Amino acid sequence: MNSFLPFIAMIGIVVFIHELGHFLIGKFFKLEILEFSIGVGPKLLGFQRGITVYKLCLIPIGGYVRFNDDSVMGLTQAPLHVRFFVSVAGPLFNYILAFFVFFTVWTSGIQELSSQIFVLKDSVASSFGLQSGDIVKSINHKPINSWSELTDTVQKSPGEPLDVEIQRNQKLLSLMVTPEKTQNELQQATGKVGILPEFTKPILCPLPSSYLGQKGIVCHDTLISVNGNQIRSFQDFLNLEITSQPWDFEILRNDKIEHLSIPSTHNYEKETYPLEALIKTSSCLPEKSLILGLSSKSDFSSENGASSLVNPIFRRDIELWISKYTQKLIFINYLVLGESPKIVQCSVPLNLQFTEEPSIVSRKLTILNGSEAFHRSLKMIVDQTQNTLIAIQKLFTLQLSPKVLGGPILIAKVAKNAAEEGMSIFFMTLGGMSLNIGLFNLLPLPPLDGGHILFQFFELIYRKPLPKFFQEWFVKFGIVFLLSMMALVFFNDIQRLFQ
Repeated sequence: MNSFLPFIAMIGIVVFIHELGHFLIGKFFKLEILEFSIGVGPKLLGFQRGITVYKLCLIPIGGYVRFNDDSVMGLTQAPLHVRFFVSVAGPLFNYILAFFVFFTVWTSGIQELSSQIFVLKDSVASSFGLQSGDIVKSINHKPINSWSELTDTVQKSPGEPLDVEIQRNQKLLSLMVTPEKTQNELQQATGKVGILPEFTKPILCPLPSSYLGQKGIVCHDTLISVNGNQIRSFQDFLNLEITSQPWDFEILRNDKIEHLSIPSTHNYEKETYPLEALIKTSSCLPEKSLILGLSSKSDFSSENGASSLVNPIFRRDIELWISKYTQKLIFINYLVLGESPKIVQCSVPLNLQFTEEPSIVSRKLTILNGSEAFHRSLKMIVDQTQNTLIAIQKLFTLQLSPKVLGGPILIAKVAKNAAEEGMSIFFMTLGGMSLNIGLFNLLPLPPLDGGHILFQFFELIYRKPLPKFFQEWFVKFGIVFLLSMMALVFFNDIQRLFQ
């Protein structure tokens, strides 16, 4: 889907609801409103009803409600409580929108990651007896129904013993697991045990001229086991330590189990079996070669932007990279197998295809009743507000890099990815963005709503407005600060485009 349409839809809804809050509360108090605008800049569409002009402007970021301040019914001459309610209405409507969206999605149903786990090798989870394929049913006797509930509980319990009930091979077991204490990206203490969502078995798609292709593996073969070792996920495959030859591949092909005997000529082979790309123009690739990565630069490495074709969890990143360079010359690093394996590079026009379902995490449809949806939605709002406030505090104390900030380009990318994941994910993302916009507008900086509320607070305390010169100075400071922030986020966005 085009990035522009999801972006316009998401930002348009959020801005409209914000300005609608100011507008409706102003109308409730019978204030005169001259303009109700969605977007800023040149007018695209508009009409007038009464004294109010309703319009849609060219630049979709932002909007405004302009009151008639030359009239006794204008906002500046209204009582203090009226000005307060008008100022707070925009952010409040953003929060109401977020709650409504979250509640609707939870009651309608959303595809969530299940609580089935993959256990990383030599992790905390493995040391306490957890195994790949286990389904976490409860923690400290509290039911666990999804991956988000599981990770949320673990992250909030650093260093605390947890009574984890799991289902393994149709049996219920109870294990005590103590998450390792570490720090998250916001420098907060968090728990970690070393688990990932459980993946379905990897689907192979080797180049016809590659080593696996020559040995009989074809596209859409599903890997079941290697030398009797069950393969539940791609990580299971990478964790194999097999020295015996040949390898016995058990695969599912056309709903039938088949066995293929494949000699293991070099231990690097297994790192590139799943998700090999099909390159139609591949004359530069010799036989018995395995693709290691792609790049638009001839001197690429994993550090300067090469897209590895190893881990299926990064399939979306690979597709985004490919769409960026479609029909352009790309460079391929490949491994030539034999007695002296070596890495070689060649260049071809980009024309790649992938398996339809390379390795999809286990998901389940979650539908909550009204009471559960209410509490889950409220919890999401509280948690996201807390995390955003912590991030803002970390930014101002330089504990968090300003590079994490993003502007319209990042928002467009997020909106596009959310739309591709489905309507429920799109609306969940919209709700999160509405929260962020509402909270941002509460920052005590004019011309934001929070700046007006700050002036109103001082007026309430001192029984009179702040001196006009101070208000003007503070407004100028706020505008300069916000323009600097806009320049920073645009700079970050532009940098992301070239990464």
